[in-house]
Amino acid sequence: MLRAAMSVPVPTATSMRNRTRLFLLCAWLAAPSPMLPAPGAEEAELHTRRFLSLDGAWEFRAEGSPQDAWKIVAVPSSFEEHEGPRFDGVGWYRRKVESIEVPRGFRVLLHFQASATETEVWWNGKRVGSHLGGWTPFRFDVTEAIRSAGPGESHELVVRVDEKVGHFTQGFLPVIAPHFGGLWQSVGLWVVPETYIDDLRLWAEALPQERAVRLHLPLAGNPVSDAAPLIVRARWLGESNWFKLDPERVAFQAGLLMAQAAVPEVRWWSPERPNLLEVEVTLGTTTPDRVRTRTAFRTVEARGPEVRLNGRPLALRGLLNWGYSPPLTAPRAGEAVWRQELEFARRCGFNLMKFCLWVPPRRYLELADEMGMLAWMEYPTWHAPLKREHLSVLEREFLEFFQYDRVHPSVILRSLTCETGPGADLEVLQRLYDLAHGTAPGGLVVDDSSWIGWQRVHDFYDDHPYGNNHTWKATLHRLRDHIRGHGLKPLILGEAMAADTWPDLPALARSQRGVRSWWTPAAWEAMNRWVETLARFTGQPVDSLTCDSLHYAWLMRKFQVEVFRRELPYSGYVLSVLRDIPKASMGLLDYTGQPKWDADGWTFQGDTVCLLETPEDRRSFFSGERFRARVFVSHFGSEPLERAVLVSTLADERGALLGHATRAHPRQNIGTLGVAADLDWPLPACDEPTPIYLQVQLQHRGGLVSNTWSFWVVPRPRPLARPRVVQHRSMAMHPVRSELVGVPQFGPETPRDSLVLASRLDAELATWLERGGRVLLLPDGGLHSVRLQDHWFLRGAPVVFHTPWTTEIPRQFWIELQHFDLAGPVVPALEPLDAFDPVLLLWDTHDRDTVVTHGLVFGTRVGEGALWVSALRHDGAGNAAGRWLLDLWTRELLSGPQPRQGLPDRIWKALRRGLASEQRPLDEAPWRFRPETPESPADAARACPTGESLEQLPTVTIGQWWESQGYPSLDGAAWYYCTLKLPPEWAGKSLYVTFTGVDDAYELYVNGQWAGRGGDPVLRRDALSEVRSHRIDPFVLPEGPVLLAVRVVDWQGAGGIFRPVYLGTAPLAELPALVRWTP
Repeated sequence: MLRAAMSVPVPTATSMRNRTRLFLLCAWLAAPSPMLPAPGAEEAELHTRRFLSLDGAWEFRAEGSPQDAWKIVAVPSSFEEHEGPRFDGVGWYRRKVESIEVPRGFRVLLHFQASATETEVWWNGKRVGSHLGGWTPFRFDVTEAIRSAGPGESHELVVRVDEKVGHFTQGFLPVIAPHFGGLWQSVGLWVVPETYIDDLRLWAEALPQERAVRLHLPLAGNPVSDAAPLIVRARWLGESNWFKLDPERVAFQAGLLMAQAAVPEVRWWSPERPNLLEVEVTLGTTTPDRVRTRTAFRTVEARGPEVRLNGRPLALRGLLNWGYSPPLTAPRAGEAVWRQELEFARRCGFNLMKFCLWVPPRRYLELADEMGMLAWMEYPTWHAPLKREHLSVLEREFLEFFQYDRVHPSVILRSLTCETGPGADLEVLQRLYDLAHGTAPGGLVVDDSSWIGWQRVHDFYDDHPYGNNHTWKATLHRLRDHIRGHGLKPLILGEAMAADTWPDLPALARSQRGVRSWWTPAAWEAMNRWVETLARFTGQPVDSLTCDSLHYAWLMRKFQVEVFRRELPYSGYVLSVLRDIPKASMGLLDYTGQPKWDADGWTFQGDTVCLLETPEDRRSFFSGERFRARVFVSHFGSEPLERAVLVSTLADERGALLGHATRAHPRQNIGTLGVAADLDWPLPACDEPTPIYLQVQLQHRGGLVSNTWSFWVVPRPRPLARPRVVQHRSMAMHPVRSELVGVPQFGPETPRDSLVLASRLDAELATWLERGGRVLLLPDGGLHSVRLQDHWFLRGAPVVFHTPWTTEIPRQFWIELQHFDLAGPVVPALEPLDAFDPVLLLWDTHDRDTVVTHGLVFGTRVGEGALWVSALRHDGAGNAAGRWLLDLWTRELLSGPQPRQGLPDRIWKALRRGLASEQRPLDEAPWRFRPETPESPADAARACPTGESLEQLPTVTIGQWWESQGYPSLDGAAWYYCTLKLPPEWAGKSLYVTFTGVDDAYELYVNGQWAGRGGDPVLRRDALSEVRSHRIDPFVLPEGPVLLAVRVVDWQGAGGIFRPVYLGTAPLAELPALVRWTP
């Protein structure tokens, strides 16, 4: 490969001018690369190390391209910047280096700050080395290669870089951006003394208790037999005066020079005061070497449930950062952007940046050190094969990670992998954990940043509990209970509290100037079509999606942060995520890099915050009810709270005062949660939904802490027992049944002008609808109910429409209460949209390139009748909003207009067919299993084995992969068998077997006869998300059992009948997805 790369025509004079000419003789005056340490004036006076940047123009060609395909590219840059975002492969670089003379007593090191991912280097045709790993710096000694050339001769530097898609440490960036590779950070030449300090492994370890610095000085180059003299001095960063340090306890062994030096004073490093000590070491060999590094005095420890920095409890408030840096594919945005990101995070109340599954360039970490931003390093092994056979490679790369970041006091947390799970070998995790503590002590380590039950070797617990407001408190209590049962350690949520927003598509389109970039929303075209479709059939503009979703997402994050601080007061969290990505607009910065919310809106984050608890965390109250709430103060400031005053004010939207209280706040220690006030005020009467606002302010010696919450007051509902309101028998077990006392039952004598409350459909109710009846369906998700599904509200936000029966309800009422008091399951993937009059929908574009619409409140015409559906929560003593809505709608729908849209006849006929059918799950039937081998290939005997041979086969469970049932290494094909006895009442009916998910493809045989298939092994189309029904009654004998034989083919990942199988009298795959058809 090298010969092919080098066999190109000799460059012409013109091409030579296009290639940067480098003269090492002028290196003493060369400007340093911004990505590498810059020699200062004092360093220049010492005449030791010098650096020559090789950044700039290089020649490049992709491997496999023609030999004359060399072109000029910039270094540093990723492949994708000059080859396009879809490039994944190998690239060759070359450049000319002219007339090098190495001064006597010096050597030359070829330095790569980072190259992704496997790098091989040749100097003048001689291979000088290779390196595996795309994140950390490495060097090759090219002294002899330079000297072997004649005086005045130019040199050829050739570099081959293999992107190595899928490498263990590629991280998460390739999931959200094009996979990057190449010379993405700086390249240069270091001229160093013959014996030099290896500054890639250099470490000045601060020892606060000993008021000293321990120097770890690896020596390289010419070996020395004894410890060389050391000159050490230091100064505090930002100050000009140096002070001398006297090395003591000097020891030299195996190339490592160790020494310890006392410092005249200890200044602690903390987010408030990020004191950094700059240490300069001069190695007194024949040709002295001088290096500089930084250190800081700080301690990190886990004490019970607390993380303590310098002995003080921390309230960790992190922001997730994937290194995503559009339009660049590699995370090399540069100092200006990194500084802006850190400043933005600080303004929003964060004190930690989690570098999730990537390793940031050195300058980014230096900025975190300087600005006092704590850092969590999560190394780039996402779903990596952490197996024993890879241990040597993993240890080598992780050792570089630890040596790279241990010099940064901001790094207090480390995670070895992310969401890898039990598949990671425990021995590997233990070795890497021990390596972390041995190489970079002074931080806390978790083996797997994932879910709390997955950690096995860890200093703290971690979890990724994305979830909803109405289940959040229970989720946190589950985590608390796990910790109580498994040993007290700190809990830090590695990622959580996300919320997608709707992009400002017109503004984004203007920024693109007609050319769409890869980093814009994946669902962009689908979003535009979706908006146009809704506007067309509703006749209403859909123009508030962005502002509504911003408010909705902010409320969600605010609530979850506050409840977390209230329920788990000593724990920390990392909020997702810094930037919008193509398949998830959940960033705090939008697609153009602009903040979505002002920093003033993040006052709920801070060392000291005011928190609130209402009964059931409710956000709605009845007219005339008493407003009761408890105020807490969470305090993690630098000193105790003393002489503080708390002021609480409740007011309506006009500013009219509804309640006011002022009280002195007692002294509160650092790292505590204290009750600050119990509020109890009467609420005014109202005849329409009315917003009110609570503001709490804590004035203390350190400043003012303020927080605000919005609530709604609604009219008191009237009893549902009123003329013309009746209840269907399906309401007998519905959560709102207590509200239906006195409401008559639906039956044949029910007047046609009545409103029926129902939770499920049946044939009688369907007929009544067709003949002009009105039904308000409150689905319970059971058989023949409108289908319900739990849903992460973080995936999108509501879209609100005006209808005659919701005219009293302000838009903000829906936005502020849907994910609070009204929250519950949704009607998933409502289709076709133009068959319904929407009132309240949810859009969902999370991890998609389409828009999925979920139903909450909607109506449709059925025959001459009207069907309205509400999936909102209408029960609960504290759910004032839901109970009032039910009262409102039972009044409005009795006489309101019919829905404008109607359910198509084909869908209604299929729905009626489903109501008359039965479906029975086959998961409890005994299934026999036989792997297919080369000795027993597929044939007719396998499709219909004899009863005796069938009984000898082992049983398995459907609904699970076969790997989890004793066949971990099975790839290929296997047979499932099930013998059925049909119900007598099904005689003469059409019969269907329905598969709802098979991994990867299957063929169905009934009594030995082929009956159908799902997926396609030839086209590699799987059936995992495919619902398919197969008619089987033509193959069923009048008397006797039915033998189902299913041949499953697996060509990737896990395999098996992964989802339920049903036997029924109607084709389940053809029934409307609007209704649940299975028990």
